[in-house]
Amino acid sequence: MNDTDLRILRLLTEIEQAAPLDARSVIEPLEELRPLLRATLPENAARRLVGVLRKYRRFQALVSAGEALLEAGVEFPFVRCYYAQGLIELERPREALLELKDLLPRLTADEDRSETLGLLGRAHKQRYVQWRADEARATHELNAAVGWYTQAYKLNPAWHGANLVALLHRAERDGIEVQEARKAAVVAQELLNDLGPPTNWRYWDFASAGEACLGRGNYANAATYYGMFVQSADVTPFAVGGAARQLREIWGFVPGNNDGGALLTGLETRLLALQPKAALVSAPAHLVQLRNALDDAKERPSDELQAVLGNDATLPIQAARSLLSLASSVGQVVNRHLFVQGKKSGGTGFLIEGSQLRADWKDRVLLLTNSHVLTANGRDNSVAVEDADVVFHLWNDGNEKRTFRVKALLKASPKEDRDFAVAELEPLADDVRQKLRDLVLSPNALGSRDDKPPARVFLVGHPDGRGLELSLSNNQVIDHELREGNPFGRCRIHYAAPTEQGMSGSPVVDAKTLKIVGLHRAYTPNPLREVPDRKSYRANEAIWMASIREACDDVSRP
Repeated sequence: MNDTDLRILRLLTEIEQAAPLDARSVIEPLEELRPLLRATLPENAARRLVGVLRKYRRFQALVSAGEALLEAGVEFPFVRCYYAQGLIELERPREALLELKDLLPRLTADEDRSETLGLLGRAHKQRYVQWRADEARATHELNAAVGWYTQAYKLNPAWHGANLVALLHRAERDGIEVQEARKAAVVAQELLNDLGPPTNWRYWDFASAGEACLGRGNYANAATYYGMFVQSADVTPFAVGGAARQLREIWGFVPGNNDGGALLTGLETRLLALQPKAALVSAPAHLVQLRNALDDAKERPSDELQAVLGNDATLPIQAARSLLSLASSVGQVVNRHLFVQGKKSGGTGFLIEGSQLRADWKDRVLLLTNSHVLTANGRDNSVAVEDADVVFHLWNDGNEKRTFRVKALLKASPKEDRDFAVAELEPLADDVRQKLRDLVLSPNALGSRDDKPPARVFLVGHPDGRGLELSLSNNQVIDHELREGNPFGRCRIHYAAPTEQGMSGSPVVDAKTLKIVGLHRAYTPNPLREVPDRKSYRANEAIWMASIREACDDVSRP
């Protein structure tokens, strides 16, 4: 084994160790690995690389790895399939379809054909979700998905039957005519027969059985099988995340709403436990969980109650409820024209009482976000004020969604400086003030820069354009520039809380006071001060609220 082979093995090991932690931890070893890849790479090495990235749902890295392998001439069928899977998960199904349709005629083994046919169905299923508001397009995509899954089902009923059941059930519910003559309940019973007795089932068989029971309307048995699925020792984050997505997008379940909602909440909770140091928690699911916990414990002192929200984020229930209440004031900043097409844009923003930023903004409820998210003219892929809506997904304790237009941009600081934008919305609701939270302006809020243990922070935002999620784990403050004196200038906070693109503009919440201490803006590899004996530096960055207030008060600034 030569030096290059040893480097490849070392980097594969680093990626396997980093993948469970967070998406950014795999970037550096993956980039170092890319130029070493070659057509003669052993199959097991390629499978290790794409397998671990899919297992831990590192889909952006999976696509990058797939591209690198294919460019190097490593074209095992599973590489192309995993690459396509990553594209689908990143909501790029059109590109995945091109890859898969080119691959399918080249395949002879039933196992490879089954996998590829299933992914073709998965790609069209994603397109159905994207185009659900367009009846004609949705009908076409749903029929295409059913067609591909029907072919896959003939090769491997136990593996593909659950998707066929779900899609047929959705077609029946929505009154969409599909070419498959069998009803969902019939295919569901066939699937249960094909699975046979559960003695030797793997974890995915329990999920398939659970979905078959849903197709027959038997929620009690479905709950039993899904329970066995999530409790399986070898169940993966990818499997649980996929099952949760299916319940949410195809079955239409909502956390807290009927038996199906309880199943979805259970899956999302299990996903957090499987990936505690990198999970972004679905706010609606945990709002229901916490509300139920409070209802069950009204007679007990609140400081005795604990809500476990991740590996290192145990909070008193009342504090957790306060955090989730804050989530109702956090909105998704979008380009309304792209949003209605199901396309991603913008980031996150949150409501704030104007006088906390500037005295003459008293009695005005305003939106705070990043200047690279919202601008006057839409430069550099930001959202222009005239095109901007803010969607609040948890307006009424999670029971209502509200959308407001951005009326005007009142103040902004460029991305290179304090990276904030203050905007006015219209029309605001009468109940908006109860959603506002205080800011942390004290320079002692996060303690000393060298405190052990360090302070902790939470984030609430819209990662990758998804629904509102909470970043609760692995959330230590790494360093900060909070200080006494005036002027403050640009004061930054660095922390390790997991985030994704789309969370720019999220409130950064001090875990001790549950007040907003900063405005999240970006990932950075650059430390605030020299870090001795450290090979690399990875942190998320926020601007301290006192620094933003200072800029708002400065009338000499635009």
